[in-house]
Amino acid sequence: MANILNGIRVLDLSRVYSGPHCALLLSDLGAEVIKIEEPKAGDDSRTLPPYYQGQPYFFVENNRGKKGITLDLRTEKGRDILLKLAGKSDVLLENFTPGVMDRFGLDYARLREVNPRIIYASISGFGQTGPYRSLMAYDMVVTAISGFMSLTGEPERPPVRMNVAVADFTASLYATIAILAALMHVRETGRGQYLDVSMFDGMWDMISSVGLPRYIAKNEVLTRTGNESPVFAPHGLYEAKDGYINITSVSNAQWYCLLKVLGREDLREDPRYASSSLRRKCKEEIDIMLEAWLEPRTVNEAMMELQSAGVPAAAVLALDQVIDSPHVEARELIVEVDQPGAGRMKVPGFPFKMSETPVEIAAGAPSLGQHNAEIYGGLLGMSEDDLAQLKDEGVV
Repeated sequence: MANILNGIRVLDLSRVYSGPHCALLLSDLGAEVIKIEEPKAGDDSRTLPPYYQGQPYFFVENNRGKKGITLDLRTEKGRDILLKLAGKSDVLLENFTPGVMDRFGLDYARLREVNPRIIYASISGFGQTGPYRSLMAYDMVVTAISGFMSLTGEPERPPVRMNVAVADFTASLYATIAILAALMHVRETGRGQYLDVSMFDGMWDMISSVGLPRYIAKNEVLTRTGNESPVFAPHGLYEAKDGYINITSVSNAQWYCLLKVLGREDLREDPRYASSSLRRKCKEEIDIMLEAWLEPRTVNEAMMELQSAGVPAAAVLALDQVIDSPHVEARELIVEVDQPGAGRMKVPGFPFKMSETPVEIAAGAPSLGQHNAEIYGGLLGMSEDDLAQLKDEGVV
């Protein structure tokens, strides 16, 4: 069965994470993704540990299923070749610092002359406009200046970073959404468009849902609350006999279920606990009840008892427990690919299921320039002599 993006060709000029992960999703959905890397050096993530059987794991997981070519855009011939590739492609994706592609003479206006249907997607730290436009950006830089980090951690402690690249990851998702929408637009109008996606904008979209209403409505600035909620109780982490468990109750119905589990249904009509806001004021008393109930129970026992009773609760699992869990296996969230040089290699699977166009993951990531002959010869019609000369000149 054909995948939904079969027939779509994507030129992936991006590096490291935000762009490559976006292109990975498009590849999984059926697009032909051609990863374009600098000759000899390649994507920076080719040198990042850890390595599996000599292969850079981070690079493999974000570039599996793609075709790989080399091209030096600093050369005139390299830029001419990119224009020829753009003329035969549907999407160009890049995550250079704003202005780099302009200086190469490869901005959207130029590519649109070659291919009016081209979708040109730029991912950057702060967008193509605005006073932060030229700032250097890594994930931690963006989470700091976007306000996200100010919300993370304990109230009396300094801000802390998340241990995942949340700004990069969010930008990759928004870029994917934008490209899919632009493909719909091309189908309807025959015209491509320019997509300006930034890590900062993505982080703002996340935090504005909680930070902006409070600021606009009450002129209050949301700050760090740790694991607690400013409006609900119980809400947070609690210690059981062998670890930590999250327990969250946001409605009266869940509160009544919790009281039944605790054997305290006598509190059901107690006016002190009549609403979420009132229960929040009684957080310490509620926590004492929960701690006493949890003390003799394991995390798993407590989680299953609470969940069975209708109370949202979950064990705090270590990553090895998640990786080895039957749920991850059932959801096919870890799959195996054939990776040249490493054999069968486990990588993250596709993150959602589609009934009519299921995703099949099989191919690993390309070696540097692996598909030069296929793309330059088969797609652009270059001869072996042409390609050899370009290689001698350092263009590919």
